[in-house]
Amino acid sequence: MVDSDYRSVNVPEDKPATEYTPDERRADLLRTVLDAGSPHAVNQAQEARRYGVDPAQVCCDMEKLAEYVGENIGDDARLTARAVFESVLADLQEADDWRASKAAFDATMDWMEWLQDTGEQRKEPDKLAIQSETDAVRVTFDGEDE
Repeated sequence: MVDSDYRSVNVPEDKPATEYTPDERRADLLRTVLDAGSPHAVNQAQEARRYGVDPAQVCCDMEKLAEYVGENIGDDARLTARAVFESVLADLQEADDWRASKAAFDATMDWMEWLQDTGEQRKEPDKLAIQSETDAVRVTFDGEDE
């Protein structure tokens, strides 16, 4: 469990990065990751030099940030993604063009797949088998033991 809310930590602009506290360093790293759009876009060796710490420390900081994001930003990310999805979908549906309709359909399918991957929506089975025995009906989904 992460003890700090890195989104609300004030990183002093007039303080050298080499003098940041661990929380300030992680808050600054979080902003760097968000600005870059992905943790993979951040050069950890370069950040280690900027903070005056060992690269292993930045690696540990990134692990802490991943834990923090998992605990705290997941709901915000889902809400933001849904808002963007609905806005894009509405814009595409307003366009009088079959390509826009196709793009809206593709966006919807991508959205549904993302929801399934996050566990927010159950995946539909590839195969559904119904077996009837006099008064009883047994339904099995693909992948379940029969």
